[in-house]
Amino acid sequence: MNIATHFGAGYLAARCLRCGSGRFETFFLGAAAALPDLDALPEGLFRSFEHAGITHTVIGGAALEGIFVVATLLALRGFLRSAGIGAARLAALAAAGLLVHLVLDVGTFSGACGVRRAHIYFWPLWDQSFHMDCLWAGVERWHRVLVEAVVSAALAAGIVVVDWGIRKNNPIHAFDPRRWAASASPSCAGRAAPPALVAYIVFFAVLAVLYAGLAFLS
Repeated sequence: MNIATHFGAGYLAARCLRCGSGRFETFFLGAAAALPDLDALPEGLFRSFEHAGITHTVIGGAALEGIFVVATLLALRGFLRSAGIGAARLAALAAAGLLVHLVLDVGTFSGACGVRRAHIYFWPLWDQSFHMDCLWAGVERWHRVLVEAVVSAALAAGIVVVDWGIRKNNPIHAFDPRRWAASASPSCAGRAAPPALVAYIVFFAVLAVLYAGLAFLS
């Protein structure tokens, strides 16, 4: 699955958990769901690093999400305190994001089962790869393309038709740090977001652009 699909699934998961479209938690869960795929960045720089390796295991993914939680707590401690979002809450959202990512990645295709060691979710206890062609006999690459198209269309319909069209929640608000600040403290409504929140969203935007560039070039 692609990084946009992962983020969209994380967004919908947050909405199902009753997080508002303009709340920080919604963006955080979406980012957590997309986070493991950012291992494509070091892969693009270091040939010895393989995408979907250690970051796509339960142990490695949990460690990565843990680093994400700690970094967020340090970078946004003032905002998180005012918003009443504690470490346990962030950890739970990050765990949900990792689960969303790994479930969606069952729809990936290896083409080299037993040779390419990727998506081995329960390493080092179990060497089973969770690529769809490694799980079920007769699966071909076109199945993977079809699954991704169907999943992406379903997510788009859920976000655009249901959340935006029917429930009148603008998904773009998840990327607006001013709304994060306003939802954390009503008295902040209409004011500029704290610099830390702006830096946080810009950081992820830069990573997403780099990821997209590497994916295109490869």
